[in-house]
Amino acid sequence: MAQYQDVRELLGVGPLTAPAKLGDISELEATFYQADDPWAAYRELPFARQAGLPGLYAAWLWHALQDNVQCDHALDASRSAMIGAIVAYVASDEPLTVAHVKQNRQLFDQCFFHLRTWYSGLGPTGRRFTERLTALSEALTKGPEQWAAALTSFNQACDKELDRAAMLAERMQTSELGHIKIAHAQQRVTGIYNDVVALHQLPEATLDFIDHIVLPSLQYLLINESEQAPDWSFWMRILRLIVWSVNPEKSPEDRQAFFNKGPVLLSQLENQSVSKAFSGNVYRDYVDEFSAQIITLLKGQTIETVTAPKRQVSAEVESLSQLQNGGAEHHFSAGDWLEFDSGETLIRCQFLMQAPGTDTLLFVNRSGHKVLQKTVEQMSACFDAGIAQEIPKIPSLSAALAAVNARMENLHERLTTQALAEQQEREKLERQKQALIQAKKRQLLVKKEAEVKARAEAERLALERAAREQAIKARQLSEAREAREQQLRDTLDNLTLGTWADLPLDDGKAVRCKLAVSMRSTNKYIFVDRVGRKVAELLYDDLLGYLLRDEAVFYKPEQGFENRLETIVRGLRRTE
Repeated sequence: MAQYQDVRELLGVGPLTAPAKLGDISELEATFYQADDPWAAYRELPFARQAGLPGLYAAWLWHALQDNVQCDHALDASRSAMIGAIVAYVASDEPLTVAHVKQNRQLFDQCFFHLRTWYSGLGPTGRRFTERLTALSEALTKGPEQWAAALTSFNQACDKELDRAAMLAERMQTSELGHIKIAHAQQRVTGIYNDVVALHQLPEATLDFIDHIVLPSLQYLLINESEQAPDWSFWMRILRLIVWSVNPEKSPEDRQAFFNKGPVLLSQLENQSVSKAFSGNVYRDYVDEFSAQIITLLKGQTIETVTAPKRQVSAEVESLSQLQNGGAEHHFSAGDWLEFDSGETLIRCQFLMQAPGTDTLLFVNRSGHKVLQKTVEQMSACFDAGIAQEIPKIPSLSAALAAVNARMENLHERLTTQALAEQQEREKLERQKQALIQAKKRQLLVKKEAEVKARAEAERLALERAAREQAIKARQLSEAREAREQQLRDTLDNLTLGTWADLPLDDGKAVRCKLAVSMRSTNKYIFVDRVGRKVAELLYDDLLGYLLRDEAVFYKPEQGFENRLETIVRGLRRTE
C-alpha cells in the first residue's frame, strides 16, 4: 500500500508482533469507527501495540464488509466465516499489500453477489447453494493460497445455476417479450441497411462482413441496450465509413481522403471490443478478410463489386415490433434485483420484463421461476411503503477496499498535517531561542559601548580643537549648501509651462514628463506625459528635494506655444 510506510514512519510504530484477533475486532463499538482521531482511538485498544497498523486496517475492513455484504439471515454464519477469513489475512499482512485480497477481489465480489440474491425459498437449488457455500467457507479458512480455486469453483457452479435460470426465463421471455424485441431490432436494422447499404456497389466479402459483424452488432445493442449505447454510434459510423471506403466511384478528393480514413477504419475495427453477438475468433477472421480488401484498395487495385439488394421486413415482424412501445413507464432495467417482503417471507428476485402492451411487471428468482407479478403502480406503492427495495449493484469487497483506502489516505493526510504543525512549532521555539541569544549579545554590546564611551570621554579634551576646526568647515559647507539651495529655488521659481523634466516617479526610476500647470498660490505643480496624461502632482518642496538629491533634471523649453501661454497667464495674474 502506497501510504503504509509513510504512515508507519509518521506514527513511529514498529512492525506487528501478534495479529489482531477476529473476536477482538468484532467486539469494537460503533464509537470507535466514528472517532475524530482514529489512531488515538486505536492505540487505546489492548491489542493495538502488538497488532500494529495492519490491525487498524483490518478493523476498518471488517466494519466496511459488515455494511456492504448483506444476505439472508440463514447465511449469516457463512458470511461471517468469509469476512473473517479476509480480515484475518489482512490483520497478519505486515507489508499491508493485501495482495491475495486484491488478486481475488473480483471473485469475492461475484461470490458476495450470489449471497445477496439467495433466499430460503429456492427449494433444492437453494439447498445445493448452501452446501457449496459451507464447503467454500471451510476452504477459505485454510489460507489465501486456496482462495482462488475455491471461489472459482463456487462461482462457476452458481453461474451455471443462473445460466439455467436464465434459460428458463428466456423461454418465458421468448413467448412474451423476446420475439417482440427481436422483431423490433430486425425491423430497425433492416431499415438502416436499406438506408445506408442497399443499392450501393460493394464487394461480396464486404457485404458478408456487414451481414455477419456490423448488422448483428447493431441488432445485439437494440435487443440488450439501446440506441443511446456508446457502441451504437460507433457501429453506425463504421457502417457508413465501410460503404464509403469500398465505393468504386470516388471523386479525386474522396480518393485522397481514403488514404487517411482507410487506415483509421482498420485501426478502429481492430481495437474495438468484441461484441457478445459473436465469438472473438469469428470477429477477427472477418476483420482480417475486410482488412485485406482495404489494403488492396489502398494499393490502387480494384475489387469486383455487386449491387447490395433492398431487403423486406415480413408482416409478422412488423406487427410484433409495434408492440415494443406498449405499457406504462417504469424505472426497472433488465437484470435489476430487488428484495420484496410479503409479510410472511422475504424474496429476492430479478426484473424480467413488462408484459407487452400492459402495466404488468414480471420478476423471477435465481431458479428462473416467476415469483412476483405486480403492476407499475403497485410496485411504486411497495417501494414507497418500504415493502420493496432495490439490491444495489455494488461490488461489495471492491467498495469496502475503496472505503478503507480512503480512510487510510485521510489518516495519512492528517498525520502529515500534524507533523508539519509540529515542525513549525519546533522552528518557532528555535527562533525564540535564537532571539534570546541575540538579546544577550546586544546586552554585552551595550556594555562594551559604554566602556568605549568612557574612553572616548577621556579623549574628548584632546579632540576639542579638531572639533572646532570641523565646526568651521561645517559652517562653510552649510553656507555652500544654502547657496546651492537658493540657486535651485531660483531654478524652480523660473520654471515655465512646457518645461520638460526627468523625475523619479517610477520606484526611483526617471520618468520624462512636462510641466503642465504651475499653481504658485498653493505651491503645486502638475506634470503630464507626451500625450497629456497626468503623471504627477507635486509640491514645491517635493521638487526641491529631488533637486537637492540630484534626482531630477529640468530642461530649458523652447519658446513655443506653451511658454507664450504661461506668459499670458502670468500677465493675467498681475492684473488681478
